[in-house]
Amino acid sequence: MLSLALLSAVPDFADGTPQDLITNCLLDLDLYTHLAVFFIWGALASAWEAQRFSLLAVVAIAGLLELAQPLTSVRIFEITDLAANIAGTLIGFYAGVTSAILRI
Repeated sequence: MLSLALLSAVPDFADGTPQDLITNCLLDLDLYTHLAVFFIWGALASAWEAQRFSLLAVVAIAGLLELAQPLTSVRIFEITDLAANIAGTLIGFYAGVTSAILRI
């Protein structure tokens, strides 16, 4: 199922309306990749002893990684990536705090 979603054609919305912008963001697999990676970081941060510091550190890293991308010649800053980084971190941290799995 996932391979079908990855290989299917994504329509090009070129007229720039807010609905098209939202649709493009929802169909962007990069957004889900950022969410998933930073979800893992957030969940791992919740297992550290100093949870407040670890959450702040991971959120700061998530932001700095995105903000530093224009310093390279091949990457660009995207606000949706920054939002996905921080959202993934917060969701993962919350999942880790409320889960007993990481408490072993």
